[in-house]
Amino acid sequence: MGITADWIGCNNYNSGGPQKVGVTLHHQYGYGDNLRSVFENNGVSAHFNSCNGHTTQYVSLVDRAWHGGVEHDGSYWANTYMIGIEQANSSVAYPYPISDKTIEGTTKLCVEIAQVMGWKSYTRKQSEASATVGLLQGHRERAATACPGDYFFARLDSVCADINKRLGGNMGKAGDIIQWSPNFKGNQKWIISEEDKQGYCHITDVAKGRCLDVYGSKAEANAAIIAWPRKEPATANQLWRIEEHANGSWTLHSALDDELVLDIFGKSRSAGAAAILWQYTGAPNQCFIPVDTGEGSYYLLAAHSLLPLDVFGG
Repeated sequence: MGITADWIGCNNYNSGGPQKVGVTLHHQYGYGDNLRSVFENNGVSAHFNSCNGHTTQYVSLVDRAWHGGVEHDGSYWANTYMIGIEQANSSVAYPYPISDKTIEGTTKLCVEIAQVMGWKSYTRKQSEASATVGLLQGHRERAATACPGDYFFARLDSVCADINKRLGGNMGKAGDIIQWSPNFKGNQKWIISEEDKQGYCHITDVAKGRCLDVYGSKAEANAAIIAWPRKEPATANQLWRIEEHANGSWTLHSALDDELVLDIFGKSRSAGAAAILWQYTGAPNQCFIPVDTGEGSYYLLAAHSLLPLDVFGG
C-alpha cells in the first residue's frame, strides 16, 4: 500500500533528478526518531529514518537527498541515484548495534520502496541492478566511512535475502492507490459518475475502468484503498460522497462510514505515499483538488503535496 512513513520533511535536498536505482543504508549515532534538526544543522539529509519500528521521511523519492557524500571515485553518485535510509543505533559504542525492531522497520521499508519503484527484488551487486532489480548497499561500499557500522554490515546480506523473500519475486501490489508524480496517463485520470439518490458516486480510472475501492470493505481507519472492477449491484466500499469546500477542493467520504475519508498516509508529500481510509479531520492530506482534463475526467491532486492520485502499476 505504498510508503507508510510519517512525513517530517527537510530543507536539505535537490529537486528532481534521474530515476533512483537502489537504496543506501546508513546508521546514526542514537539521535532517535526525528532527524530534521540534525540534518539541517549538519548540511546532510536522507530520504528516511528507521527507529525502533517507526519510519519517518524527510525527502521525496523523486528528489535527491544529501546522504552519500564524496565517494571513492570522487563523485556524488549515491546522492543522485540512491535512496538513503538512516537507522538508529541502540548503542553508540563499537560495533554500533542496531535493534532487531529497527532492522525489521528497515526491512519493511525496503519492501515498500521496491513495490513503489517497480523492483521485483534487490541485488548486492551494482552490475546486476536494472529497472526491475534494485541495488542494496551499505554506505561504506561507496565511500571512506565505517557506516552503517560493523554490526549491521555483517547482517546486510541476510537482510537483503529477507527482503527478497518477502517480495516473493513479484510486485503483488498492482492496483494500490498512491500519490505519484504526474504522468498524464489514464491511471491518473478519474471519471466521476452521477450521484445516486443518497448522494454517492463511483470514481473510476480511465485506464481500465476500475473503481476507488476500500479493500475488504473494512470500515476502519488505515484500511487500504485499491482499484477494483466495478461491482453490480453497487457496494458501499466503492461509493463515495464528495464534499466540496469553498476553495474548490474535495473531501471523499466513504459510504461505509461518513466519518471515514480518503487520506494520504502520514501527511506524506512523497511520491509513492499510500492512500488509506482515515477519520475525518479536514486536514489538507484529506482534500483533493480536481483538475479537469478536458476529456470528461479529472486529475485529483492531494492538496498538501499537489501530487495526483495514481493506480500503481498503470
